[in-house]
Amino acid sequence: MKKVLTLVLALFFSEDSIVGQTTCEKVDLKLSYPKNPTAKVWKINNAVIGYVSEMTIDVDGSPQAYHPQNIGLDNLSSAGGVGNLSPSVIVFESNKPYIQKSSDPFPGYYLAQTSLVDATKKVTDYRRYVNSEEIPYIAIPPNLIAKGVKKGDLAYVFNQKTNKGSFAIVADTGNNKHIGEGSVKLSERLGIKLIYKKNLKQIIASDSDKGIVYLIFPNSGNNKPLTLAEIEAKSQQFDKAEIKKMIACL
Repeated sequence: MKKVLTLVLALFFSEDSIVGQTTCEKVDLKLSYPKNPTAKVWKINNAVIGYVSEMTIDVDGSPQAYHPQNIGLDNLSSAGGVGNLSPSVIVFESNKPYIQKSSDPFPGYYLAQTSLVDATKKVTDYRRYVNSEEIPYIAIPPNLIAKGVKKGDLAYVFNQKTNKGSFAIVADTGNNKHIGEGSVKLSERLGIKLIYKKNLKQIIASDSDKGIVYLIFPNSGNNKPLTLAEIEAKSQQFDKAEIKKMIACL
């Protein structure tokens, strides 16, 4: 795997693509999103997918994401609503939403899944999914998959307001109405302030505006979750100076 990743990085940062350039070439991929229509998605130097948008918070993968009494990190409406829970968000067992048991980290809560999973774990095992509170990840609209992005790919996300950046992993998918979504852990690393419902640990908003830069490196992952330490280790193989050039390019 190390040889494959090195080859991929060489493609991103070869003399024929990015390294040494003071400018960059970018191609508009002609994708549109009704909820943030001004956002454009670019292919940079024929290798990296980049865009600038907001960052809404994706809590999926956290064991305390959703609760039957709507006291989870997110409102049940984000999972389809009471009586209409989505099996693409909530784990189902025997055609019923799975309720965590005493052996689980948050008994009584539903189990929220991510698109990226550890297939060695059972469907009802919270460790199968990428925990939003522990791992910096982004969620992408499905139409980016058609442009070469895969689950498990690495990304770099930069907050222009706070001047903070973080590597992340592509761990979830949303819909083609919106682009710009990240985990609780990613928001923390970017200096994004979360706004909670009064007297309840439920996220209702954030102070993220349209100044969040996303760079995704296709084919840099292996369709498997990574720990925070593994993300940090893989990030050392990227040229930070070239990442700065791509941010400026957008």
